Amino acid sequence: MTNAAKDKGDRGEREAVEMLAELLPPALGDLAEQLIEKKPQRKLGAGRKEDTGDLWMLRDVAIQVKNWPADLYGAIRSAAIGAQIQAGHGLLDHAVGLSLVPRARADNVRWLASCIFWPVELDEDAVAVFANPASAVGHVKNDKLGVPRRRRVARIERAGKEVIWVAPIEAWIEAYAESHRRPAPLQELESRFAPVAVAS
Repeated sequence: MTNAAKDKGDRGEREAVEMLAELLPPALGDLAEQLIEKKPQRKLGAGRKEDTGDLWMLRDVAIQVKNWPADLYGAIRSAAIGAQIQAGHGLLDHAVGLSLVPRARADNVRWLASCIFWPVELDEDAVAVFANPASAVGHVKNDKLGVPRRRRVARIERAGKEVIWVAPIEAWIEAYAESHRRPAPLQELESRFAPVAVAS
């Protein structure tokens, strides 16, 4: 990794810590003290063999951060898969990738969450399904849909590829909070620790 790429990644991780530190406490309410690390920060030494994520933030979540301005769709897929693998290393219940949207204004969707397993079961009518990653990203970024960010969720389904969930970070946080008030069935949690087969 070049110094420029490392600097870009470091900046993305620092911004992700600040963003989550702002959004998580009000969303989690009385669960915040139980779930949020006492000193949220970047994990130094990320990338090692048994890596469990890029951030110390939530005690039961592997978080991988991507700041790839030239390849947002690649970032979304890579972050989701990488976070799931890291959750397996740490036997963590949840995994989420965070991808920084390039050139996004402060009042627009700036962070996209992506994952292999959505934190809670959703009604299919509430999920937009796309084969084209660009269409899925365009959908979840669109603040003119009349659907609040916390309810705007899409799924990318492509032949021969992993199914990837993508949403504004607000939607993932809402679902994560709900998962602690409505836990997933044991069978679903066990499936999350199965090895992730990465499609080429």
